[in-house]
Amino acid sequence: MKKLNYHNGFMALMAVLILGGGALLLALSSSYLGLAELESSNLETKAGQVLEAADGCLDETLRRLRLNPAYTGGSLTLGDASCIITVTGSGTKTIMITATLGQINKKIQVTASLTGNVINQPITWTELAN
Repeated sequence: MKKLNYHNGFMALMAVLILGGGALLLALSSSYLGLAELESSNLETKAGQVLEAADGCLDETLRRLRLNPAYTGGSLTLGDASCIITVTGSGTKTIMITATLGQINKKIQVTASLTGNVINQPITWTELAN
């Protein structure tokens, strides 16, 4: 009667389990990195949208200043974004705009010279740190 050797099968099974576990770990790691990259890309997109909203609020502010040089600001909603606007100064206007979309805020400061209801060029535009 021949004696069966089970050690070879056991070693093969262990090798398959170890290699399978390593492959699973690599797959989970790449999936996690892909999700982190997707979240980062989404934040960059929203940051760009907030900056566009701030620019849109600036356009509306300049329009309102042309109609009423005494305009001092307020709040505006553009789509999902909202802006808080403050206008100070008499001849030279300093316009502060804080745009918000979800949890992302962008602040810009604009200086514009106003003669009557005409906005003179150049206009300075600066993005401020939050």
